[in-house]
Amino acid sequence: MGAIEVTRYTIGKYKNYKHAWDEIYDEDRYENGHDYYSGGISNCMSPELIAVHPKYGSKKFNEWVEDKLSIAHKQDCFCVEITGAALKRVKGNFWKGRRGIKAFYFFGIAPY
Repeated sequence: MGAIEVTRYTIGKYKNYKHAWDEIYDEDRYENGHDYYSGGISNCMSPELIAVHPKYGSKKFNEWVEDKLSIAHKQDCFCVEITGAALKRVKGNFWKGRRGIKAFYFFGIAPY
């Protein structure tokens, strides 16, 4: 069997990245089924939070993600918390003015 790159972005009132991961995991299992080789992000291991990274949404960030995925092994998963001006941009009008909102970007290699 092979592997596929998977990415998922989420925004909401999360306590931490593990809380966001639980929601993403359950949603993916519902959408793609419980098969180990479904190719969904739920087939990845629990994500590693990366604190130092380029600014989310920049060209440098996209290149960094590609480099990180190129050396990752099957089932590796990573998480980046989106903060600052990037968070303000992704919040949009729906989340505007609300406190306690966090956004996370998950990416990894899933068995397929």
